[in-house]
Amino acid sequence: MNGQTGQNCTTTCQRLVVPTCGNGRIDSGEECDDGNVRNSDGCNAQCRLERGICGDGVTNAALGEQCDLGSANGRTGTDCDVFCRWVRLPQCGDRVVDPASEQCDNGGQNGNYPTTRCLSNCVLPYCGDRIVEVNEECDDGNGLSNDGCDFTCRFERRAAYPVTAAVIPSIPRTTGNPDMYNFKRVPTPAITETGPGLAIFLITGIAAGIGLVRRRFFRL
Repeated sequence: MNGQTGQNCTTTCQRLVVPTCGNGRIDSGEECDDGNVRNSDGCNAQCRLERGICGDGVTNAALGEQCDLGSANGRTGTDCDVFCRWVRLPQCGDRVVDPASEQCDNGGQNGNYPTTRCLSNCVLPYCGDRIVEVNEECDDGNGLSNDGCDFTCRFERRAAYPVTAAVIPSIPRTTGNPDMYNFKRVPTPAITETGPGLAIFLITGIAAGIGLVRRRFFRL
């Protein structure tokens, strides 16, 4: 059987090295062979060179990469910079305030509860965050007034004595009654006159009376 095809022992009883990816030597059809069948180390499990770049999301040790988070490299909250190196980047919850993206950072004490001094997203508590903090009476999540909770997060209380519009009672009208709307008419004051005008008026009246008497007398 020694030396036959498919056997790993030569006719001289020497172990035959069978061409296979991962044997540590570049055999026919291989681009590389690093002695293992792992990916992301420069030579993949098929003994092909991994020609990657920093930012492709694949950590390629052959290129000197320590990490590769793709488009997230260098962003706040990650520990991989734009050169695919492990770094300590600012992130919410590390007790270090990053002025570029944080207003506060109390580490494990960050949270969304009434007595918090820093919200879970490293923003200071504010009126409108839907959390009733110790200095607020209410918080409906908006900065509007006239909805029960005003823009300063105080309850809106109704006036103790609400103002109502005055009601003017209607006055019934009585048909056929000379006293309109139940109010007595005020007689028009008589016009009196004195002096020459009065004398002329009296003389005219007397003359008219004498003339009437004469006409009746002569008719008799």
